[in-house]
Amino acid sequence: MKWRVCCSLVVVAAVVASVSECGQSGNHRVVFGEDAPLYAYPWMVLLGYRDRANPSWKCGGALINDRYVLTAAHCVHRNFTIPSGNGDVVALRVGEHTISIDPDCALTDAVPCSSPEDFDPEEVIVHPQFNKRAPVSDDIALIRLNKKVTFGFSAKPVCLPAAGLDVKSFLGARDAVVAGWGATETTSTSDVLQAAKVPFAEKSTCEPFYRNQLVDEQVCFGGRGNVDSCFGDSGGPVFQTHNELPRFTVLGIVSRGVRECGTPGVPAVYTNVAFYRQWIASSIKP
Repeated sequence: MKWRVCCSLVVVAAVVASVSECGQSGNHRVVFGEDAPLYAYPWMVLLGYRDRANPSWKCGGALINDRYVLTAAHCVHRNFTIPSGNGDVVALRVGEHTISIDPDCALTDAVPCSSPEDFDPEEVIVHPQFNKRAPVSDDIALIRLNKKVTFGFSAKPVCLPAAGLDVKSFLGARDAVVAGWGATETTSTSDVLQAAKVPFAEKSTCEPFYRNQLVDEQVCFGGRGNVDSCFGDSGGPVFQTHNELPRFTVLGIVSRGVRECGTPGVPAVYTNVAFYRQWIASSIKP
């Protein structure tokens, strides 16, 4: 596996999934704050650590084309993963829903059963400014898989936002959706993919909880009730559909929060993906 901090300026054409195939949910029944419906978010990826034969699933990511996963830099940077005891990412799982069950099956025969597929990380690309301008600033990374993902019901890429997209305007009065296998109110990790609605939060509301250390390329969500992303959700996406298209666009990457997840009134911090479209394009190859 290659591991590097990337600062290439070479723009690659067709770096992400086309608009015709990205962001498609395989299940239009959406629930929040509980188990996600099977195939609802087929871009969700698990990052595994320590033992390739029996990985410890500690972070999430989002599939953006058939070779690349978008995640948080702190999930892959050795200055963070080595001290935590996780070490390097050794596996990535695509097409998962319930970790303890294989295959995942719907209640109806109309939708086929599906087994997840594990991939090796071929290359890890960390943003060159990660953690330099402020605590976990520029918290974004890409992982190139060792082979192509075959798209199907359980594995599809999410759409990337337009460069400079205004998240607040994009959402309007809607909440965003955050998903992951992280800690819940009763367990340290979840066996089943969880999903929750989180509202956009103004920086003026968010910054006081983080010692006014946020940068422009971060965005806040949450703070309503006790619904929040939590430990183990790091690196995973927050997303929502385009008003005019029934396709999900990734808006942020789970980055940081306060020690007590789900503290009422306290939003969590996400990397604003729209600021990094050029970096993504210049960092990946066919």
